[in-house]
Amino acid sequence: MIKLGKICYGIFIILGLIIALLVQVNCCSIIHGTTQEISVNSQPSAAKVIVKGVNMATTPAVIDLKRKESNIVIRFEKEGYEPVEIALRRSTDGWIVGNIIFGGVIGLVVDFINGAAYKLSPADIQVELRKLNVKIKDLPKNGLLIAVDLESIKD
Repeated sequence: MIKLGKICYGIFIILGLIIALLVQVNCCSIIHGTTQEISVNSQPSAAKVIVKGVNMATTPAVIDLKRKESNIVIRFEKEGYEPVEIALRRSTDGWIVGNIIFGGVIGLVVDFINGAAYKLSPADIQVELRKLNVKIKDLPKNGLLIAVDLESIKD
C-alpha cells in the first residue's frame, strides 16, 4: 500500500518543476529565436551583400543576422555601380510581453541578453544601384581627372 505522504511529495515535486518551467519561459527565444532572416535584393541583381566587412551573399538572397547586434549596416556592391548602404533599426519585439504576462523575469533577462527580445527592420530590403557615370568628355575643359587603382596597391 502506497502511503499518502509519498503521493503528496511526488505531486509537490511535479508542481514545483512546472512552476520553475513557467517562471523561466523565454517567450521571444521560443517564438523566433536569436537570429532573424533579412531578405535582400538589388536592381540589377548579383550585387555583393556585405555586413561588417563580411561578404554574406549575392543578391537576391536571404541572410541570417543576430538580433542582439546593434548598428548593423548592410552594404551592396557591384562593379560599375555606386555602393549603397542600408542601416537596420533594432527595436524591442512585441513577443517580450509573453515574458511579462507569464512572470518570467529570468526569461525576460535571458531574452535581452541573447538578443531574442529584439527585432531588426526592415526585414525586406530592395535597393536600386546607380551606374557609375564618369565620362571624360563630360569633365570641364580645364578640369583634372585623378584615378587611383586600389587593386595594384594591395599586398
